[in-house]
Amino acid sequence: MPTRQLHTLAGCRYDQYALNQIHSGSRFETDALTWNAGVVYTLNKYLSPYYGQSSNYSPASTFAVLLDGSMVPDSRGKGREAGLKFDVPRWNISG
Repeated sequence: MPTRQLHTLAGCRYDQYALNQIHSGSRFETDALTWNAGVVYTLNKYLSPYYGQSSNYSPASTFAVLLDGSMVPDSRGKGREAGLKFDVPRWNISG
């Protein structure tokens, strides 16, 4: 039986977005720092539970404005995921 192991993952990403409207000369710029982190615990050669969290960012891609005249804000969110990975090499199945 293989040794039980804990694997970790962590990362971050910096995004910059710029949109130029040629006919009006307007320019829109935005940026964001997003991250992710997770763990996988190898129970045995067949099963590994995992858990992860992340943040996400989607810039407003138009020059749309709200009723008060302000720009439409960027979309941001957070996500979580948990599950059980399995591997059955004899049948060539994994998931």
